Amino acid sequence: MDHQKNKLIYTFLESISHEVRTQLTAVLGYSELLLDNKQTEAERNNSIKTIISSSRNLQTLFNEILEVSKIQSDPLLFQGADVSEFGLQESERCAIKNDELLMHELITQKVVVNTYSNIVTGKVLLAENNIDSKELICLYAGTAGAAVDIAVSGEQAVEMALENNYDLLLININIPVMGGQEVIRALQSKKYRTPIVALTANAVLDMPDRSIEGGCSDYLTKPIDKKRFYDILRQYLQPSSAEIIPLRSSLLNHEPELHELVNKYINKYPDMIKELRMAFENTDLSLFEMLLHDIKSTGGNYGFMLITDLAIMIKTHLNNHNINAIKPLLDELELLHPRMLLAL
Repeated sequence: MDHQKNKLIYTFLESISHEVRTQLTAVLGYSELLLDNKQTEAERNNSIKTIISSSRNLQTLFNEILEVSKIQSDPLLFQGADVSEFGLQESERCAIKNDELLMHELITQKVVVNTYSNIVTGKVLLAENNIDSKELICLYAGTAGAAVDIAVSGEQAVEMALENNYDLLLININIPVMGGQEVIRALQSKKYRTPIVALTANAVLDMPDRSIEGGCSDYLTKPIDKKRFYDILRQYLQPSSAEIIPLRSSLLNHEPELHELVNKYINKYPDMIKELRMAFENTDLSLFEMLLHDIKSTGGNYGFMLITDLAIMIKTHLNNHNINAIKPLLDELELLHPRMLLAL
């Protein structure tokens, strides 16, 4: 009985987590949009209305949680409670009179920006049925420069993915008709190769592993963190030509005859970064530090002080054991290559 009860409590908490995060996605997302001075008056009013609506939904949800908490602490309170507030049918109310466990199960089932403008180009398929999340993601993606098509069911997502050429799929794991995992399996059976990013309100610690095992390239949790969302777009979509600023070697300003030597360095640079990233992912920190030292030295020697500066920042984080801060800097190092090519 205790095992079954604990399972119900876990299910209840998982359900609550999903609902809270879904509403918080709208509250936080639209609050950040209010800071965008490019929003029209109509867009600002819509943002404010959405924030108020989602906040009220959260208020209702927490009120329901408090009611369940009261019943949990004293089951006798349930005898006088107005269970209609939980949406229970008459047959359900009769069934739970002498069954506390069933009571919990039934109630659990019932309570349920300027910096990033035009940074990418690409076509994205968003499979999302929640109106607020859908509008917010479309605004974020549109600001970044991506074109977005929308599917409101899993079945529609599969059809659209197979009929069109998309650069990225964003799929709500809980999308109706055909769940997110079913969508992914259906696409995998067709040898579908476009990157898929899962959207989930279930923020468990092993989500990265579960997403990869489930066939996704990456994942985003709700409420959606705007910076991480744009990092995802940068990772899987082509950078906008408007964002790419040529990175020219300072050596060539005074010694243009070194052009061929600099070109050789630029050509081998991707392999250097790939080797560095592999050492980092394999947690071979001694090799990683040695390769990082080489990149720091050669970058400056060939007139690319930005490479040296980034390598110094990485070394500082490494010394301070701040490992989580290193990956974004590795991404920055990798993104320098197209800028160097543009300057040739």
